[in-house]
Amino acid sequence: MSRATPLVSVVIPTYQSSATVADTIESALVQTLKEIEVVVVDDGSRDDTAAIVEAITRRDPRVRIVQQENRGVAAARNAAIEVARAPTIAPLDSDDLWFPHKLEAQLARLELGGPEMGFVYGWSTVIDAQGRTIDLAPAWGIEGRVLPALVWTHFCGSASSPLFRRSALDEVGCYDPSLRAADAEGCEDWDLVLRVAERFAVGVVPSYVVAYRKVAGSMSAGDAALARSYAIMMGRVQRAHPELPDELFAWSRSRFFAYLSGVSVTNDRFDRALVWMLRAFRHDPLGTLSVEHVRQIAEYLVRIAIGPLRPAPGTRASAWLERASRLRQSRHVTPRVAVDPDRDPPYGHLPWEGARSSLRARVQAARWTRTIGGPAAASDGSES
Repeated sequence: MSRATPLVSVVIPTYQSSATVADTIESALVQTLKEIEVVVVDDGSRDDTAAIVEAITRRDPRVRIVQQENRGVAAARNAAIEVARAPTIAPLDSDDLWFPHKLEAQLARLELGGPEMGFVYGWSTVIDAQGRTIDLAPAWGIEGRVLPALVWTHFCGSASSPLFRRSALDEVGCYDPSLRAADAEGCEDWDLVLRVAERFAVGVVPSYVVAYRKVAGSMSAGDAALARSYAIMMGRVQRAHPELPDELFAWSRSRFFAYLSGVSVTNDRFDRALVWMLRAFRHDPLGTLSVEHVRQIAEYLVRIAIGPLRPAPGTRASAWLERASRLRQSRHVTPRVAVDPDRDPPYGHLPWEGARSSLRARVQAARWTRTIGGPAAASDGSES
């Protein structure tokens, strides 16, 4: 099997990943689709990462390792793609895990979509450092010609989610290593799916296929680098697509800045969280202003004011802060609550989808239809 051309090349960039890389590779090897190869690129690790991978290569010939000096995650992924042999490419970050049916289900959807489909994505759960499920990412159902929707939000969610058609990557290029030189790593995966979506259709497997590991100190925890990465990426898209309205990019910036606010809270930087939330409001007041966001801003202001001090337990101030923190966590990650991905998923809704129970939701749907051209134009690329 190792000499036959595989159906899927799994590409895994690693750097100082000795604690997780074995489990990550194992989640690829136990896929129901067996006709795969796993290409691991060790990006200059100084720990035992390479030795762990080499031990796996000796027991499973489908796995091979490439070693290079540290050049960043984009260059490591590209190095793996360069030597990959399969007609489809499946990136997998070295601390994430796959559900066993991922590749088989995505390959079937990609084949059904035909050569005009560039990649297929799926849904993600969120796990902590110990591998416990702590949250469910939004479960989007967006398919077709999806560029406006993908500008608005990165609905693919995780770099470990897409299965790419190799010919699509050959046409648009792979990951952008120049972001590292600009100290702007973080949005390489969003940038790539945007470039593919500019020329190809996109498909979805409506199932949880990835366990995305969220830990403090990861690349996604740096708000400043992420902001630079986003600005470079989205600036390119805006210059390349003058037909897309400026309002769409303002809405996108607002959503992304609100995300950066949450990243800052994860790092206990409530001053940065407040700045990002106010910037989100400035770019899209209607999309940002809500009771939840007002409550978050109030919490940030209080925490900034008290600094390292903490109200005495049992006081009214202490009770308010505890309640605000619980409400915030209930909207994001709730590690104290068991999460079952077999439940009805938390569907993510674009502005033209979902319930119309509130005036705010109806206004948002109307402005999207007026500005972008309606659900057909947004989801299928057709003109209204």
